[in-house]
Amino acid sequence: MLTTNLIPTKPAALFDLTGTLVKSQIAFDWGAHLVGKKLLDENMYRCVLAWRENYKAGALTYNEMTKNCITDFYQGLDKVARDDLIAETEKFVVETDMRRYLYRTSRQIYDVVRENYERTIAVTGLPEELGIALKNVFPFAVVLGSQPDLVEGKRYVGRKPGVNVARLGMKEEIVMKYAEADPIDWKCSFAAGNTEQDFSMLRLVSGHYEKDPIKIFTYCKIALLFNAKPELRNIAQENGWFLVDSDAVNPKYNIQKVQRALQKLNSS
Repeated sequence: MLTTNLIPTKPAALFDLTGTLVKSQIAFDWGAHLVGKKLLDENMYRCVLAWRENYKAGALTYNEMTKNCITDFYQGLDKVARDDLIAETEKFVVETDMRRYLYRTSRQIYDVVRENYERTIAVTGLPEELGIALKNVFPFAVVLGSQPDLVEGKRYVGRKPGVNVARLGMKEEIVMKYAEADPIDWKCSFAAGNTEQDFSMLRLVSGHYEKDPIKIFTYCKIALLFNAKPELRNIAQENGWFLVDSDAVNPKYNIQKVQRALQKLNSS
């Protein structure tokens, strides 16, 4: 008898972090904290701040800004022990009032989704170290984030990141790599994001590998856009997609939207 060892697949809920569940300011305040602890080079941190200002002024695209910020951040960690950075980041998250960085209904939205999915995965362009520490707020099963280039797995070497999830299209790549070892049932999975950076991740749960962002969302069983930019909100409204404002004044209405989206996915 011919037998095969098939790895069972389970659905997953994929979440972007910044702009979806947490405000981007957390990354910059974390950087300032690390400078104060002499773990991050102050000049490189100033470069990170300069990239953000250039983006606000319209001199950089969002993709360029995120790529430059993550690159300069890791270059500013030369010779720092990774264990020291992880410990200090954990302390930053635990000892800081995280409410200033969360949208009004971030945690409630996460909890509603987690009731439906055993496996929640954060897929973020943020440094993985900050994403892991945020498990104290959102207990993700897995965090997939930008990863450093290390010497023997222990110290940063002041170079570009080994894995830069801030790069456009990289979210699909890193999730697919993860799924090779722990397969995902895409048909019943869920993804949420707020920018073009998340299109590739949304494409995975749509079952259609279109490059055109509009086509990607058109094919999605559900499209759940958090705090979407105006141009994406217009597309969503034209196609009847679910729009969620994590900072909504009326949290009950917001949660109901997420529940309807999940019901639609489960009944399809």
